[in-house]
Amino acid sequence: MCLGLLGVSLLAVLPPTSAAQDTLSKPVVYRLAGMDSVRVQEGIVYKRADGADLTMNVGLPVRTAPPAPIIVFIHGGPLGRTVGRPATDWGVYRSYVRLAAAAGFVGVTFNFRYNDSTKEGLDRALSDVADAITYVQKNASTFRADPTRICLWAFSGGGPMLTVGLQASRDAVRCLVSYYAILDAGPALDDRYAPARYPLAKGQVMPPSFIARAGLDSPSINKSVDAFVARAQAEGFVFTLANHPAGRHGFDILDDDERSREIIATTFDFVRAHTATVGPGARR
Repeated sequence: MCLGLLGVSLLAVLPPTSAAQDTLSKPVVYRLAGMDSVRVQEGIVYKRADGADLTMNVGLPVRTAPPAPIIVFIHGGPLGRTVGRPATDWGVYRSYVRLAAAAGFVGVTFNFRYNDSTKEGLDRALSDVADAITYVQKNASTFRADPTRICLWAFSGGGPMLTVGLQASRDAVRCLVSYYAILDAGPALDDRYAPARYPLAKGQVMPPSFIARAGLDSPSINKSVDAFVARAQAEGFVFTLANHPAGRHGFDILDDDERSREIIATTFDFVRAHTATVGPGARR
C-alpha cells in the first residue's frame, strides 16, 4: 500500500537538480548568539540496520549543569533512495542542532530509514526513530542531558513519527512540535501513523503540542493540521497553533521574514516552558 499524501515532503516542493541541492544547503532563517561556536558531535552510530550505520549529530549546550533537556529533530520524507546527502548534512538540520544547543538544549538530528510510504517502510522508520530516542536516553550522561525531559520536533512528512511520543510508556516526551507536518493522512493510514487519530491509553494526556502551519502549504497537509487541532480542542489538550499566512512549506528556510523568525523563537520558548520541570512523568 502506498500512501500518496506522505509523498508531499520538502523534497517534493524543491526545484530540480542543482537548485534543489542549493536549497538543501540553506540554513534556518533564525539565528542565536553563539550558535556557530557550540560543540557538535557528528557521525555517532546509534544503530546498524540493513548493513549500514545509522548516525546522529548531537549539539551540546555551553552550560554543563544541570543536565539539559533534549530536542530530537525528526526529518521529513519519505526520501526514496536517490537523495545524495543524508538529512543530517542538510543546512536546515545542521543549523537546528546548533540553534538548540545555543538555546540551552541538547539538540539531536539523525538519519533514519524513511525510503517509502508503505506499511513496511513506515514501520522501519518508526523503529529507527524509537531507537534513536532510546540511544540518546541511555547515553544521556555522555551528552550532559536529562533523559526525562525530551521534546520531539518533526518536519513535513516526518509528522507520523510523532506518534512515538504518544506511546504510553514514553512519559519522558514532554512536548511535541510540528512544522508544516503531516498529522493525518486519511483513513488509508493506520492510526499508529496519524497523530490526529492515535489511540491514547485510558487516562493518558497528549503532550503539549506546538503546531506551525504554513498558509501557502499543500491543502492536504493543512487539512491534516486542522484535523489535529480539532482533536486537541475537542479533547482539551494543550496546544499552540502558529500560522504563517504567507509561509511556504519549509518557511523556516525559504521565507526570511519576521513571521518566520517569530515562530521559530516562540517554538523554542514553548519547548523551554514544557521541559522545565525536572523529574519523570511531569508533563504539563
